[in-house]
Amino acid sequence: MLQAMIGMILKMCLEMSEDVNNGDLKQVMIKNNDGIVVASKNQDDNCIALLSKDLSKMGLLLRKMDSIFNN
Repeated sequence: MLQAMIGMILKMCLEMSEDVNNGDLKQVMIKNNDGIVVASKNQDDNCIALLSKDLSKMGLLLRKMDSIFNN
């Protein structure tokens, strides 16, 4: 269920990005009082989402996500 919701969020953000003519969407971050969700996709439309309750780890999350897609 969560995977489908993240996929839909990425699709909606991609459409919004195209509507405002900003190019391709690479990453979406969602933050609330309980933590953060970072979702990224590559050129093949593979997507990955990382969740953390510790906002101080956001830099580590982004770095790990980049390493996953670059390998």
